[in-house]
Amino acid sequence: MLKSIKYSAAVAAVTLLLGGTVSASAASFTTASKTEQKDQTEKVFTYAKNDLLKKNQDLAKDMDSGKTTKAKLFDKKAYPGVGASDGYQDLLVGLKRQGYKFTDHDKQLVKKNLIVSKKSTPKQLANAIIGLQAVGFNPKAYKTNGEKLNLVKMLYQNKKVLNKKTTTNEQAQVLVALKSNKKFKAPKKAKFTVKKLSNKLAKKQIKVTNHKSKNYKNDGGWAYNDDAASVDADTTAMTLNALEMSKSKNKTVKKAITKGRHYLKVNVNKDGGFGMDGKSNANSNAEVITALSMNRKSFKKINQVKLNDKQENSTLKNTLSFVKEDGSIKDAYDQTMGVGQVLVALSAYHNGKFANNGVYQFK
Repeated sequence: MLKSIKYSAAVAAVTLLLGGTVSASAASFTTASKTEQKDQTEKVFTYAKNDLLKKNQDLAKDMDSGKTTKAKLFDKKAYPGVGASDGYQDLLVGLKRQGYKFTDHDKQLVKKNLIVSKKSTPKQLANAIIGLQAVGFNPKAYKTNGEKLNLVKMLYQNKKVLNKKTTTNEQAQVLVALKSNKKFKAPKKAKFTVKKLSNKLAKKQIKVTNHKSKNYKNDGGWAYNDDAASVDADTTAMTLNALEMSKSKNKTVKKAITKGRHYLKVNVNKDGGFGMDGKSNANSNAEVITALSMNRKSFKKINQVKLNDKQENSTLKNTLSFVKEDGSIKDAYDQTMGVGQVLVALSAYHNGKFANNGVYQFK
């Protein structure tokens, strides 16, 4: 009997390493193989590089008509106030992490169209700080329209960051941007500190005290509007990633991270994915993978072990199922955002090799 148990354990370990299905009693767990990871990643990378960046093209689905239309990736007229499609920063980060070398043409495309000014919102500044670093620009000395801007200083001195109207998602993006580089320090007259922002995000975590409440599954998650009924995996994962990057030793923050991981464990779908109303989607999955990649123990739950007993596929396996033959993302309303987030997540997983530095961290 003991020999049989040891043999079964060995088979399970090898199967998880190579990818496949592991049976445990009546339940089974399917993981993504190394070959599948490599093939699907290459498809997404090629689509991002050739169909989006080189052609400066985006495919977006109209929310009202449902029709898919062609748009620009970078364009001042199409995206007034920003100059780029939603998710452009993730697309640039994903390309960089996959080894893409940005050409002079790429850099000029970004610089010519991306709109950054003193009127930019905290979200716009945060995204620009991330995206510009990926391409190779210094956000602390970014030359645009004849002037040199320090985007890090501008973000630190933006009084809207801690405003009540600023969403959890936006504050998480700000925290990620400010912790993306060790050289980013708070300037004089900063309106907040990383410590204060981290604590504020941790305290916005939803706490459901009534175990019989219909919202009890939302306990430990975060909502874009801070409402217990609106908790979602995307906001929770984004906030988790930001708090992990903060490296805070504050007990409130550390406890929030632990509870946030528990929320993901409880709310993973049977197919291994995440999404609203039990329907998985690639974008939510990607955010979760990126968050889980920040911790060595939780990293294993991306493709090696289950988050909970009902899970039949790994989250990585479910994510790769959304990659179409041409490398675009199935059911994504916007390919820039869909492809960008998935490429970031695949880079964060790094073919199963845990890395101490997060995917959004630069030198």
